Amino acid sequence: MTSLNGLENIREINGIIYISNNKKLSSINGIRNIDPNSVHGKDFDVLISENPSLSICEIDLICNLLVRDTIKDYIHDNGPNCNSKEEILNKCSVAVKNINGFDEINIYPNPTTGNLHIDPFDKNSIQLEKILIYDSIGKKIKNSRL
Repeated sequence: MTSLNGLENIREINGIIYISNNKKLSSINGIRNIDPNSVHGKDFDVLISENPSLSICEIDLICNLLVRDTIKDYIHDNGPNCNSKEEILNKCSVAVKNINGFDEINIYPNPTTGNLHIDPFDKNSIQLEKILIYDSIGKKIKNSRL
């Protein structure tokens, strides 16, 4: 198996993320639509291990899980950038550089479970009128006019 494509319609698992022992797996993007709130386990919540071809783990689901203090993870022996919580979160924090081509806006932290800062680099060049924020599964969580 080289990818988890075909699992995109799964929205809830009410269990753990367990991805292990697959030498050819290079993409976990197929699980991107799982609600992070449905991921929970007894000994661990997220296990990603021994997938040497897997070097992109920074999908929204995994990023949103790993920023939580309560998540227990076991991540090791994967491809580059996917060997620890720290490696993955480092890639998560730079996953979104611009929005719709606007590189004049700084959004941080990404991902977040709390406050989100949206700052134009040059406050005179951009005037924000409305902000829509969606979570990792596409649910609108904020709609504000400024």
